Amino acid sequence: MKERIETYLVRISQVVLWLLFAMPLVAYSASDYGKLKLTLDARTSPSLAGYPAEHAIDGDINTQWLSDGSSIKRINYLVVAFEQETTVEEFRLLYDTSRYTDGLYLRTIADDGSQNVAVKTIGNWVIEQGTSGWISIVLDKPLTVSAPTVLSFQFHHHDDADGNRFYGDFNLNQIELYGTGELVDPGPIDPPVDLVLDYGEAFKLLTRATFGPSVTAAEELVGTETEDWLDLQLMAEPSYHLDEYLRIQQIRADINGSMQEHRNYRSNAWWGIALNSDDQLRQRVAFALSQLVVVSQNDAALVGDSRAKALANYYDIMVRHAFGSYRDLLLEVSQSPVMGLYLTFTGSKAESITGSMPDQNYAREIMQLFTLGELARTLDGGFVYDQFGDPMPAYYEEDVIELARVFTGWSVNGNDLLSPMSVNASHHDTEQKVVLGEVFKEGQDAMTDLEQALNLLMGRPETAVHVSSHLIRHLVTANPSQDYVARVAQVFADSQGDLAQVVSAILLDPAVQSGDVELEKAREPILVMAAIYRALNAQMGDNYPHHRDTSLGYGYDSQYSPEGVSFSQTPLGAPSVFNFYPASYVPNGPINDANQGVADELQTIGPVFALYDTPEFVAMSNLLYRKLGDATFDGSVDGKNNGRLYMDYSPLAAAWSNDKAGFLQLVADTFFAGEISDELLPILSDLYDELNTGKQSELRKLLWVALMSPEFLVQE
Repeated sequence: MKERIETYLVRISQVVLWLLFAMPLVAYSASDYGKLKLTLDARTSPSLAGYPAEHAIDGDINTQWLSDGSSIKRINYLVVAFEQETTVEEFRLLYDTSRYTDGLYLRTIADDGSQNVAVKTIGNWVIEQGTSGWISIVLDKPLTVSAPTVLSFQFHHHDDADGNRFYGDFNLNQIELYGTGELVDPGPIDPPVDLVLDYGEAFKLLTRATFGPSVTAAEELVGTETEDWLDLQLMAEPSYHLDEYLRIQQIRADINGSMQEHRNYRSNAWWGIALNSDDQLRQRVAFALSQLVVVSQNDAALVGDSRAKALANYYDIMVRHAFGSYRDLLLEVSQSPVMGLYLTFTGSKAESITGSMPDQNYAREIMQLFTLGELARTLDGGFVYDQFGDPMPAYYEEDVIELARVFTGWSVNGNDLLSPMSVNASHHDTEQKVVLGEVFKEGQDAMTDLEQALNLLMGRPETAVHVSSHLIRHLVTANPSQDYVARVAQVFADSQGDLAQVVSAILLDPAVQSGDVELEKAREPILVMAAIYRALNAQMGDNYPHHRDTSLGYGYDSQYSPEGVSFSQTPLGAPSVFNFYPASYVPNGPINDANQGVADELQTIGPVFALYDTPEFVAMSNLLYRKLGDATFDGSVDGKNNGRLYMDYSPLAAAWSNDKAGFLQLVADTFFAGEISDELLPILSDLYDELNTGKQSELRKLLWVALMSPEFLVQE
């Protein structure tokens, strides 16, 4: 286990604390001005353990951006430690460039030895093409460090005077730091050991990584380690939605006497799998991915019962690749007839055929939403700024235009929405294209162009950061620290988008394990209901063989809602390609107030709060109160309505009538990781005293108050 943890930490940590510099590497002397002078010969520095050679300063740092048609972005690291508080006032770098224009982006990451990192951006400089020699960087504000420090150098492109982007080589040969202080060998620092889970930690792990914990599931994890549970989940057999759709369809055909397609069969399948499947982590990740690579049943091209089976099949792309390659996921999505219809690039033809530019929908969204995001990012999670201090875009309009040409020639095969789209070679644009500075050679066929485009997008640091941030926000926290994102993004980059490794990094991150990061996020309404049903071991009435509770509200066209309010969420039912809510939404109130004067890209956000407007909150409150009335107090569902899902109150029923302390502790164990907050506990205690505990039907009133509380609606 210890060896596995060490291997994992080396892989994810961009602060390689246990790396030691060889003594001959460092020359220390006092300068004429009485300042520290630290000279690092980059040509003799060792590689960083666990990293590809190109990430180490192990010879001339050759940050080649364009090589045989593939663009490679690199960040290089140096580890330095200081015995006392040290002020660095100047950097001098011996360098040479071989072609085009390059830039230098310099950051430090300081660590106190307990993984508490502080990242500081030092600066961003343009270095002219074809030059060499020393560059002296005098800092406007001296950099003060007092702990092991990583110097992170990123070399990036700049546009020329005509707006053309070029890529080139930058070789860093030697570094000198000038300041005050002493250099010291920090010695190795042992990586943290995975924690043995207690009840509260087990409950919170299941809250993040499943559709909701139960007392039994949490108790089974007590005394084990997070990684043990994770290993089992990664190996669990996938539950596929199309298979469940077809099973439900056959059951209904046997009852009705004819085979039909229906939208509710897909919702039946989703809820049955979410509430009952063993592969909970895979399904939770798939749901998060479905909100990243979005299609929607509300679109005119996908609405109706006849499209339901195809949507179930599309959702299975997320399931299939939840622990696989993100590139493979994008490849299958890019050939999906559902995506072709939704983002309208099916039948897109070269401009030479139509006289008009090809459809740009998919080209734009695969960059903006599925991979890069809107702003240029560095792999350590930082933003790239222009000379005016404004964040730079991740792509430009001409990139959209050029990438749209890549997606020409693909078409849906008639009414077949279960098979990949086919290529009409005569409709594909085979002329040379340039996307994000990379050349797509003339004469390439549609598949070759597609493969190259995916390789290009996957190789960008923005993709690693964007996808990692999305998954972190859906599983763990709405506002991850830059360091947390950076650690996960590094895993994404190093593994070439292996989502099993990425999800593992998210859940096993040292800061998450120790609680050193903010872990709060509002629960999405559909996840609120799923968690309640799982916590109370809900079963279909009369042991019906599949989920079909259309009174639930979330996921069905026939809503059980006297108010006539439509609920906000159903799987693959977002109102637009931008998902159910804006990804950077900031709610009014304290969060918005605290953001005043803070740059947009650094603001605290609360995306899910966009769903909790007044109508939604009232609708969910009323729905929950009604559904809490569908319950069994003895654990049996025999004879109950086979179109309803029934919650099992039997673990709570005995204590309800005569054991206040025991009952409240059961509520805590079932819904609040074993401990009700000091704010909520007195409310529930007083309510218990006021209710008639001799009537089992009164129990739901107390549960309703508990489950509509902020303590439950906000995941921690």
